[in-house]
Amino acid sequence: MGESEQRYRTPLLNRVFKAMREGWDPEFEFFSSDTIPWAELPGPLADTRIALVSTGALHVKGDEPFRTMEDPMGDTSFRVIPHGTGPEGLALDAEYVDEKYVKHDLEVALPMK
Repeated sequence: MGESEQRYRTPLLNRVFKAMREGWDPEFEFFSSDTIPWAELPGPLADTRIALVSTGALHVKGDEPFRTMEDPMGDTSFRVIPHGTGPEGLALDAEYVDEKYVKHDLEVALPMK
């Protein structure tokens, strides 16, 4: 991919793509799917448990922080946030997350209602 060639819509994706190809795998391609994963609810919503996955790097205060910036491939680990944990029990210390909206409304990073 030449310097002027933009394969993806955003500069970030183009930089990540270039870094992956140059640093790890010269044949790297992003995974893409034409279908949206979907599962029907097994019963009434009130009786159903769901899991929400967020890339906002929130975690319970006291948990080990994510190491996304230190690991060249990113931090692929996860943290469990127990149901009922309020904003006062959460920490957000990821350098790549702009906190200006999250500190006023946690729902921006982790919808809880």
